[in-house]
Amino acid sequence: MKKICTLMLAFSLVFVSIAFAGATEIKEDYKHYGINVRLHSQVLEFTSSQPFIDTLGNRSYIPLPQLIEALNGTYTGLENGTIAEISIQDQQIRINSNTNEVFVNDVLTPFPHNIYYSNGEISVPAAFLASFLDYKVDWDYGSRSIVIYK
Repeated sequence: MKKICTLMLAFSLVFVSIAFAGATEIKEDYKHYGINVRLHSQVLEFTSSQPFIDTLGNRSYIPLPQLIEALNGTYTGLENGTIAEISIQDQQIRINSNTNEVFVNDVLTPFPHNIYYSNGEISVPAAFLASFLDYKVDWDYGSRSIVIYK
C-alpha cells in the first residue's frame, strides 16, 4: 500500500510539473512588490529583479542570483539568463525557466511550482529553498518579509 501511495504521489508531481511546464509570465497587475527577504537576520539587497508576491497564485518569488550568493553558493546564468546553474551545499542544480525543469545532481526533480524569468534573472518561489536546500521559509506579516533560516 505504501508503494502504491508513493507511486501515485510521484506520478501526480510529474503530471503537475508537465501541466505547468514553462516559465509563466505573471502580469504586472498580479505582482505585489515592496517585500523584504531576510536570511537569518540580514536583509538581502536585490539589484536587477526584485522579490514579489504573485497575488493570483499567492506565492512569493525570490530572484536567484543574489540569494544564492548570500547562501555562499555560485550562480551562473546561461542562454541569456533563462538557464541557471547553481553550485551549493555539495549540490549541482540546473534550472531551465523555458521548460520549468529542475535537475539536482543531474537527476530531473519534480518541482510543481512555476519558475519566473525577468530582467535576465530567474526567480523561484520561496518553496524552492525548502524543497532543495533544506532551509525553512516563513512569512513575517509585521515586516512584510520572507524569512529564511536553517
